Amino acid sequence: MAKLILLCQRHGVERKSFPDETAILAKRLMPDNFTPSSPKILSEGGVHIAILNPNHLIPIQNTSVALGYMFEPEQDWGNPGESIPDGSMALFRTSPAAVELATDLMGSRAIWYAKTPSFFVASTSQRAIVHFLGSFEPDERARAWMLSSGTIGPGISWDRRINALPLNSRLYLDRSSWQTKLTMGETCFRPENRPHAVFLEQLQPIIKSVLENITMDPQQWILPLSGGYDSRMLLLQLHLNYRDIRCVTWGKADADKNRWTDAWVAKRLCKVLNVNHTYFVTEVSTDGFSTVFERFLAAGEGRIDQLEPYLDGFELWRQLTSSGAKGIIRGDECFGSRTLYSELDFRKFCLATMLADYEDFRRMDIAAQYPQTWPQHLTRRPVESMEMWRDRLYTDYLFPVWLSPLNELKQAYVEIMTPFISRRIIHFVRRLPDRLRTEKKLFRAAVSALSPAVPFARYPAIDLGRTYLKRRDVSQFMGDTLNSAHCRHIFPPILLEATIRNMRSNGSKPITQKYPITRKIRPFLPPRMVKTIQKTLNLQERVDYHDVALRCCIIDAMARKLEEDAKAFSTIDQRLYALTEASSPTDPHISHYRLSSLTAT
Repeated sequence: MAKLILLCQRHGVERKSFPDETAILAKRLMPDNFTPSSPKILSEGGVHIAILNPNHLIPIQNTSVALGYMFEPEQDWGNPGESIPDGSMALFRTSPAAVELATDLMGSRAIWYAKTPSFFVASTSQRAIVHFLGSFEPDERARAWMLSSGTIGPGISWDRRINALPLNSRLYLDRSSWQTKLTMGETCFRPENRPHAVFLEQLQPIIKSVLENITMDPQQWILPLSGGYDSRMLLLQLHLNYRDIRCVTWGKADADKNRWTDAWVAKRLCKVLNVNHTYFVTEVSTDGFSTVFERFLAAGEGRIDQLEPYLDGFELWRQLTSSGAKGIIRGDECFGSRTLYSELDFRKFCLATMLADYEDFRRMDIAAQYPQTWPQHLTRRPVESMEMWRDRLYTDYLFPVWLSPLNELKQAYVEIMTPFISRRIIHFVRRLPDRLRTEKKLFRAAVSALSPAVPFARYPAIDLGRTYLKRRDVSQFMGDTLNSAHCRHIFPPILLEATIRNMRSNGSKPITQKYPITRKIRPFLPPRMVKTIQKTLNLQERVDYHDVALRCCIIDAMARKLEEDAKAFSTIDQRLYALTEASSPTDPHISHYRLSSLTAT
């Protein structure tokens, strides 16, 4: 529901302009279809914290903030240097001596930061940091990853000076020496060879214990219920303590009539359990695609290209907020993953494809302009089986690079709690043998053992296809953007020309668009059969130029926004906010960190 900005001035210098800058950022960084709460500002001894669109669910201790949910908070959780509480959150801790940032075990909520000779800034918003840096310096790596995968890539930001705090990490800033120390945890799987029944007997009480310890107001926290295993397990456990828990599902108008969809299954399950359930019909927004696109970028800052769930213009999330919902409980988890056939196959599943994976990009030599390398820490280790590497990639890539951006889109409206990333659950799962993590075999058995006789869904209730990109208004919007002077300044002509040409001719379509029947029958087929069919028909994934067009539009729009963010405060009289700190003109890095509203460096 909130974004957070932390600014620490060196030597305890106050930044008198901070409240006014916060007010400007609050207007720029929030979607335009609801009225956010007024920013909450905490200031002490040169540390300034702003919480945009705050609510009472956010834990605050002096000038320390946990943005998200702590499962078992300790009394001194706000003190830098103390143990990191278990939770799904981004943690910001301050004291007169130090500033500390910490991410949860899965990196479910991103923290970005930059350090200059005169100030340290951290935020859940890259755009806010660019504002305080006073300029925008694009990172071509983010553009490469957006083109190839629809994400900005692992540990990469839009601005090359901004760092991403890794998952399961803590960054400690000593305010006296102005030195930082980064401590990172390591994702390791240590499978134990025990029978299925033994592990099942152990897993069930762990999940039960984690969920029993959750304290919440069921009138303010809502459970989005799909037709799958994850949210069903949450409901089966939570409704034992919260009989008045509210569940919601959303999708197309007729989806609840098809017994294989999320909508029908969720409705049926809630009826059997006597739980309150509401189905929201989502319609394509009448506000116009350009408005929806701008709202999408305001909510998520362009970290991912998956716009299709939000084509209603975020009306669903506005309605939930208006109904009193302050937070949602999500079933994001890491109990295992799908059957693995090759490293490339799983990288495609994780949205981790690279420019070199596609013949189209290789032929145009796009990598010559956009450097892209596979991170060494994500490479398979000698001691890892393919399944261990698969599940580590799911943890270390998919969560921070894909799930975190998806959740950020919702966090403009509601807070998010993800109980299944509790340390107790994750550490247990990493002891499971490969066979019990593949296709989430053990977890599915645990859910089925508790579940009433209600089937699981085969299809989502919403349309997750990309056919909307072929709508006339969307094609016109993307075409105008690709032909703009700003866009042509960013991309090589060969890429823009190929994209525009193939959009018109509908060239290079992926398998599910060339053969739509595969989307219909795939949920009913074993994974190995799907792979066999693909190989037999020689159906290779190809670049879809409508996807490329959308990704170019995101890159272009974010560059525009970040350029504007750097200048957003320049209209205010700088003399009103002059600092007394001496500048350091001899430092070669000073020019990279010029402040737009302040002259001290």
